[in-house]
Amino acid sequence: EILVMLDNKKGSTTIGRITVFCGTELTIGNLQPGQLAALIGSRTDLTSVVLTNCNLSSSDWSAIRNNKSLETIDLGESTYNSVSFYYMHNVVGNSTLQLLTVPDGVTTISERAFYDCNKLTTVTIPASVKEIWWESFKNCEAMTTFTIPADSKLTKIGREAFARCYKLESIFIPATVTTIDNMAFSHCSKLTSITFAEGSQLTKITYNCFAYNEALPSINLPAGVTSIEDYAFNHCTSLKSITIPDGVTSIEDYAFWCCKALPSITLPAKLESIGEWAFATCESLTSINIPEEVTSIGNNAFAYCTSLTNVTCLATTPPSLGTDVFKNSSALTEIRVPAGSVDAYKAAWSAHADKIVAIP
Repeated sequence: EILVMLDNKKGSTTIGRITVFCGTELTIGNLQPGQLAALIGSRTDLTSVVLTNCNLSSSDWSAIRNNKSLETIDLGESTYNSVSFYYMHNVVGNSTLQLLTVPDGVTTISERAFYDCNKLTTVTIPASVKEIWWESFKNCEAMTTFTIPADSKLTKIGREAFARCYKLESIFIPATVTTIDNMAFSHCSKLTSITFAEGSQLTKITYNCFAYNEALPSINLPAGVTSIEDYAFNHCTSLKSITIPDGVTSIEDYAFWCCKALPSITLPAKLESIGEWAFATCESLTSINIPEEVTSIGNNAFAYCTSLTNVTCLATTPPSLGTDVFKNSSALTEIRVPAGSVDAYKAAWSAHADKIVAIP
């Protein structure tokens, strides 16, 4: 504090105290809205802000985010009743921020909020956050930990929200999440654990959602998922186990393209269509059972599956077959079909007639 004394030379003296903050690391508690902004003033050289039991206003947050040298923003024990939370907003590329704890009360992490914060390693969000918008943490190349509480109200993870977070190791998806947009976790090459909460409301795995996650060994998809879209798991080169829910009716183009370590996969009984290149270049896949409700198999669906030795197709009516479905799958010796449908398959799948036999 600075003590200020004013004397009017007529016998009256006023004494006042001005609180000032001189260091670059601010740790403080029990502030009311607006007090933090007054304390920080126009300073832009802070490296750390840790607040406890503070109630923040938009002016307080603006005062914090004007500091481009921040390494730590820990507001986890404070409250900020705002719809949107952002750091650099459209001024991206903070090169110093390493730790972020979002205050309670925030409901939205806005678009590109922390895009290109390439030293950010640890993020914790409160249960109040309902939406993480597009590209909000994209290119956070150093981030290893993103913590979402078990009682989270999160409903949406936006497009490319975590794309190219190369060091992110695990992610928890709360049951309340209904939407994961395109490419949300693509190129997270160190991601080894994806956990969906029990009772998940997710119904769709979107375009390129988990693509290029080269360390992911296994994943159990939520029971409510009904479709797996284009490129969803393409180039997940370490994926050895995946559980596809019974309700899935479509596996779209390139969904599991280049999942080179996947030795087997159980397709759900209600599956109706397999898209183009859906399992192409799954070099460890040795056999596949195609359910009886499948009506179409797209071009190159099992191309370059060099270990694939046999295919069993349970449909009595041959599904429509695209071109080069088994191209360069040189180990394939048998395509097994229902005994009463052998001739129909040989006519419909004439390019593979010499391999078609009755199911033993």
